Amino acid sequence: MSRAFGDFDYKTNKELPHESQAVIAVPEVKILERSSKDEFIVLACDGVWDVMTNEECAAFVSKECNRDSEPEDLAKMCDDLLRDCFDRGSTDNMSVLVVSLLAPLGTGQTLDFGE
Repeated sequence: MSRAFGDFDYKTNKELPHESQAVIAVPEVKILERSSKDEFIVLACDGVWDVMTNEECAAFVSKECNRDSEPEDLAKMCDDLLRDCFDRGSTDNMSVLVVSLLAPLGTGQTLDFGE
């Protein structure tokens, strides 16, 4: 999440092209097939991943993320997740974004993106 921000000391080696610097602004992009079983996406910085595995994070989020979750519930869950990382000893900046992929029951809504 922070490849384009800060750490200027690691981006100024004049002998290297920008894509070969120690820290680069070029994002890592992966395209994955979605499954009907997908529940959420977690986007977080290294302050979270330094102290929490993917599996631990998924377990934490899946306890709170369901079809009845209100935006306020998810915001509180993000706060709780960051507090848990702090309690585990994270000393780096921390930010997390959780996107629920679960449509509320009964919506039956299909979005047309004009493709």
